[in-house]
Amino acid sequence: MRLNIRWVSYIWALPLFVLLVVACGDNTATPVPPATTAAVAATHSTTTTAAVTTAATTTTAVPNPTLPLPTQADTTAEAGRQAFAKVCAGCHLGQGTQAGKAPVLALSTNAINADFVRNQVRKGGKLMPPISTSRISDADLENVIVYLKAIHKS
Repeated sequence: MRLNIRWVSYIWALPLFVLLVVACGDNTATPVPPATTAAVAATHSTTTTAAVTTAATTTTAVPNPTLPLPTQADTTAEAGRQAFAKVCAGCHLGQGTQAGKAPVLALSTNAINADFVRNQVRKGGKLMPPISTSRISDADLENVIVYLKAIHKS
């Protein structure tokens, strides 16, 4: 039986073709309407909604993609958010509002207990390593405690 050389030389292309088709994504995804795209591009303010008039003169309300942080009004809490981002956010995802390797601090009652937080940070816990004053100062730790109280959802 003679093997067709032309087919054998193209056999490497099959896995590449499959990879390209899979990488293209789902072609059934719903495209973003032009009004929404224009609205997102047009709204970079601190309001919660923006009205956008399209070419067909219809008005559509679009939610603001970035809501203000709860710490912007309080400089101590904002300093705590920045310190948290540098030291803690690797494990406490979403600035403490999402689950990750560590608990969601926005929901933890221990996170609003200042003595518990100080002890946990300096001595460590079950999975949390201790964090020294060379990595986060006492002043920054106090700011982080204020930040945790600002984001807590009772």
